[in-house]
Amino acid sequence: MTTIRTRDAIDGSYGADELRRASVIAPHPGERLFHHKEQNGALQLLARIQVAGDSIAASLDSRQTAEVVVRETCVLLDAEACLLFECPTGGAMRLIARRDSRTPRAISSADGIPGWVGTFPMSPVRADRQPKQARIAVDGEPRIVLALPAVHQEQVSGVIVVVGRSDRLFTVEQVWAAQTLANQAAAALYHARLYEDLAQRADMLAALYAVNTAMSTTLDLEEILTIITDQTLGLLKAEAASVAFYDEEDSQLWFAAASGSGSDYVRGKRLGSDQGIIGWVIEHGQPVLVSDVAQDQRFCAVFDEESGFTTRSIMCVPLQTGVRTVGAIEVMNAAREAFQEDDLRQLSVLASLAATAAQNAHLYQRAQKEIAERRRIEAALKAERASLEDRIAERTAELEQANMELSEAARLKDRFISTVSHELRTPLSVITLLSGSLDALDSTLTDAERRQMICDLRTHTYVLSDLVSDVLDVCCLSDWTEPVDFAAVDLACLAREEIAHQQPLAEAKSQEIRIVSDVGSFTPGSERHLRQILRNLLSNAIKYTLEGGKIICEVCTLELNRDRIADWPGAGDLSGDRWAVIRVSDTGIGIDEEHLPHIFDRFYRVETQGTTPGVGLGLSIAQELVELHKGRIAVTSQPGDGTTFCVYLPLWTEEYSDEGIRNNTCS
Repeated sequence: MTTIRTRDAIDGSYGADELRRASVIAPHPGERLFHHKEQNGALQLLARIQVAGDSIAASLDSRQTAEVVVRETCVLLDAEACLLFECPTGGAMRLIARRDSRTPRAISSADGIPGWVGTFPMSPVRADRQPKQARIAVDGEPRIVLALPAVHQEQVSGVIVVVGRSDRLFTVEQVWAAQTLANQAAAALYHARLYEDLAQRADMLAALYAVNTAMSTTLDLEEILTIITDQTLGLLKAEAASVAFYDEEDSQLWFAAASGSGSDYVRGKRLGSDQGIIGWVIEHGQPVLVSDVAQDQRFCAVFDEESGFTTRSIMCVPLQTGVRTVGAIEVMNAAREAFQEDDLRQLSVLASLAATAAQNAHLYQRAQKEIAERRRIEAALKAERASLEDRIAERTAELEQANMELSEAARLKDRFISTVSHELRTPLSVITLLSGSLDALDSTLTDAERRQMICDLRTHTYVLSDLVSDVLDVCCLSDWTEPVDFAAVDLACLAREEIAHQQPLAEAKSQEIRIVSDVGSFTPGSERHLRQILRNLLSNAIKYTLEGGKIICEVCTLELNRDRIADWPGAGDLSGDRWAVIRVSDTGIGIDEEHLPHIFDRFYRVETQGTTPGVGLGLSIAQELVELHKGRIAVTSQPGDGTTFCVYLPLWTEEYSDEGIRNNTCS
């Protein structure tokens, strides 16, 4: 492409009429160039154009290409300054490269000459696509400015503005050469932009692949988010990136992941939900691109002040799941140029992946909790089922035991009724017989015979009375509800009195019965109940000891830390140091070991004792009365060698003073 060199329009642009006339006069101005007398200079210019074009086309980096364009244009035209403006489709012109920083605003601004050239009609059938020259003042000195449209595929993609070193117009050859270079620059920039776009798409696909791979191989949210922030830094060429979530529990922002400068400080930090640009984005659910944070009142400098990082620009996009905003991803400080709308769109894609990862992690955590809860419930149900089975087995065993006990109780009841009936019938029969004899033979009986019969009547009446008393005592002990007032009871004195009462029964069987006692063996208790305990033990000893046998009743104070406890059955299970003890030993028939655990049960009688009078209540009554006095009763026996019963009762101490007797009662 060439232009006709004219010198008419020094003070302004050529008009449309002049351009049309020039196109008619010189339809092929390029031919004149190559037939000019300065053909050698033209060839040199072409060579310089080719070298400059090769330099421009050598790079696929748009920024580097733009720098080469302004440099080579300045060299080609020996210009003082050169500026390159880009004209994106549907966007405003913007300066992308320049030489000589003192270029005035009339040249560097997109609304000056470059704007006029860039918006000038470029129809192929019109001549007003031509470059324009104008004279301006630079620092008070006149300069010629040349504006060249960079045309590619019939569209203006940019404008090159060249400032000459004087007010002389550029020659036709120079303008043609510069226009050729401008068009080459347009093509080179187009291809560089296209390459960068493809590279960016490739980088985006690589980033998406890396993120999707992470999302498919792990559910660790922190790991996935860190991969996203790492990929964001590489894709957008930024200094730092972070992801924050809104914590509903404390209404704060929690920074879950971060990459780049200051990431170690930011990661895990918390910020008020109403603080910072990121807080505004999460609250409003809208993306934000801030080129200069110093001019934005929403910016919060707390992290910068504490970490030493300096934020210049921010791009922030909300993380949304459906219509709900759960957090945001932000990128700080573009490494090369300011963030663009394309960067915001790419960040939005990564933000959607981060939101999906967060939702998946939340669903996974909730599923894990539900699974754990289900397992806990299943384990609890299993344990409850096992426990229920155990309880059923226990209850079944208890029922079986209860049935056995009921059966045994029924058997004992029947035996008790039979025994009581028999025991009652014997004295009643004797009483009936003796009373009838007294009535019928009274006039024929001697005084001695009459006294003997009366004595026999009294004896059998006592037997009948004792039997009834035992039955009544069992009933009273079963339903005992009233408290028992304790008093100091002299066990030795009580034992002597009871032995005196039992002496006739022992003498009737030629038995020796005696007492061995210490002085001062007092116990707090009921004298009547303690007497009954002694009576039952002594009575059993007399019953089950053969004629000529021995019965010894010992009353003493036992000191567990000094006395030999092996001689005292049951003493090893006692607590405390001192006890009042009653030990009744005999040389009777003894008890087999298998019966010992049951001899204190109600109505229990050893089978070999069936011929001995009794209903199996004496020892049961004795045990319950001993326990009523907070004591213990124990037994040891060897068949054929006799039996020993030991009763352990608390010793009388100061706590059983007169006041203590009134206040310390047991029920």
